[in-house]
Amino acid sequence: MICLLNVGKAEKVKVKSGDIHIVLASDDAYVQHLGVLLVSIFENNRNESIVVHLLSDNISAEKKEILSRIIENNYKQNVVFYEMNRNIFKDFPVRAKDHISIAAYYRLMLSDLLPQKMTKVLYLDCDMIVTGSLHPLWNTDLSGFALAAVKDNLSYMPETFERLSLPSADCYFNTGLLLINLDYWRKENIFEQAVEITKNKADILLWHDQDLLNILFHAHWMSLPYRWNVMNTLMRPLPFYTPDMIKSIDMEIKKRVVVHYTCAWKPWIYPCDNPLCFEYYKYLKLSPWKKFKPARSLNRVFKWQIHKIRVLLGLLGKGYREIEL
Repeated sequence: MICLLNVGKAEKVKVKSGDIHIVLASDDAYVQHLGVLLVSIFENNRNESIVVHLLSDNISAEKKEILSRIIENNYKQNVVFYEMNRNIFKDFPVRAKDHISIAAYYRLMLSDLLPQKMTKVLYLDCDMIVTGSLHPLWNTDLSGFALAAVKDNLSYMPETFERLSLPSADCYFNTGLLLINLDYWRKENIFEQAVEITKNKADILLWHDQDLLNILFHAHWMSLPYRWNVMNTLMRPLPFYTPDMIKSIDMEIKKRVVVHYTCAWKPWIYPCDNPLCFEYYKYLKLSPWKKFKPARSLNRVFKWQIHKIRVLLGLLGKGYREIEL
């Protein structure tokens, strides 16, 4: 097992029956959005006992203190920080134009990093907002499965399976939200397998750790309803959505519990036309960053106005379907 800082501390974490264990990973630049996500989790799960396991990529002491105040002082919940060693992940690909950081790969070590007494954990990306109770998800029986996740639209693209050498009959899952069976991961030595795949196939890992996890678990994951990971693409008028699919998807969006801002234009980046952008600002107002406003350069404002005019004139299709939210 590779040695990491805070492994000893992790083993001292009390694993109590009834606790919900949530893992988040962030660098210093993403702390605001991590903090807003935390506020949304606690506001909608006030009757739960939650332990946050925070995989830190050089988060400053000052920002750790802000996060600790949110978790421990404001909401009386618990947090454990794990200071990650970037060098362990140096062979995993992060390209210049990618809108992810190396922290995206940290979850690959969860079965080694977290206390051995923990049998499952809920992982969430930091570009998410929780709008309801996580209790039903946490109580999902993972027996026989490596994880539970929501199907990604890459499932409808044959090139996905050709690129990854996966059976075309399979589905491809999004890794923004993962309910993880830690016992399964430990048994299969997941991190070691991920390292081997990266050594041999780094050039095909277009979607980074998500591709890795789909290669590892393509036949061993449980499909969750879309309400647990409402991605931007679910609200778009895509050609492979049949009328029955749209009806079902829209019902899931109305019952949403986790919103995922999957594209490069997030609510904190101007412009953002995601119909669920307001969910981020709802919880931002309850956070230490409540005065935040996204920067608006003249160039971006001008291009956005031109885009809206083209949509009104019928020169461009609408980016999103009309959905009752």
